[in-house]
Amino acid sequence: EDLVAPMIYATAAASFKVTPSFRVAAEGMAGTSTHDMVVRIANQPAAHWGVPLASLALRGEWVVQ
Repeated sequence: EDLVAPMIYATAAASFKVTPSFRVAAEGMAGTSTHDMVVRIANQPAAHWGVPLASLALRGEWVVQ
């Protein structure tokens, strides 16, 4: 079964130099979709996302020159 839910979102990120070859970055996303989507496994809800949605990420970056 396929389901389509158009969405609109915005992202932002910032990266900070910790050492000359290592950076720490933070990224965020927020948006909304046209309706709530539910993933079911064995007819039980396993995950869901939809109206509204957001995510945050923190990562390390090793700079190779």
